[in-house]
Amino acid sequence: MFSDWVPVVVEVLAGIGLFLFLVVLLANVRLKQKSRRAEKLKLFARHSGMTYQHQLPELENLLEAFELIQKKGAVISITNVLVSRSGELTLYLFDYAWEMPGQESDPQKQTAVLFEDFRLQLAHFLLRPRRMGDFLDSLSGIRDVVPEGNRQFNRKFRLTSQTPRETYFLFTEQLMQFFLQNEKLHAEGIDTFLLLYEPGKLIEPDALPHFLEENLKGYQYLKNAS
Repeated sequence: MFSDWVPVVVEVLAGIGLFLFLVVLLANVRLKQKSRRAEKLKLFARHSGMTYQHQLPELENLLEAFELIQKKGAVISITNVLVSRSGELTLYLFDYAWEMPGQESDPQKQTAVLFEDFRLQLAHFLLRPRRMGDFLDSLSGIRDVVPEGNRQFNRKFRLTSQTPRETYFLFTEQLMQFFLQNEKLHAEGIDTFLLLYEPGKLIEPDALPHFLEENLKGYQYLKNAS
């Protein structure tokens, strides 16, 4: 009888109501977390002499050339942009997130830094930690750049370039040691630009001074070699 189904219907509706409540609660928590992060980054920017913008179309246009962060079919978000200009150097520090449409998992988020300096003369190169599929790429004819003198670097990292000879001479012993000390770091150089980030690692505002100090070393080594 219909009356027998009433408790079941009530229980199902209660379950749906609880689920919707949890979804809204989680969304509110994430919104508050984003707001707190933005406020902390604004404070960091003021104290460090940088400017803060939630979004910066100028930066988004620059990043279109970079292979490392262009994910085919992905929805990309670039927010919390901090900018510092000093002489020839412009530094962009930003949050970068991407997700594939229809995915149930959370977007992958990371903090990235982009150096723009006309004193940089970089060949177009890509550097990232090695992974299993690299062997298949080598069979298809994609060649790695293999700097001499540091086997550990060559075992841990994959370096490719459109101009292998120029890239070969950029990777000095100092630079290879830098990446070995930051072994999850990804890097891409294009002309006067250097992009550095670690996938999935969103840097907390209070850790940004160390993050910038470390990445400035990589920029400096490349500037000296270029």
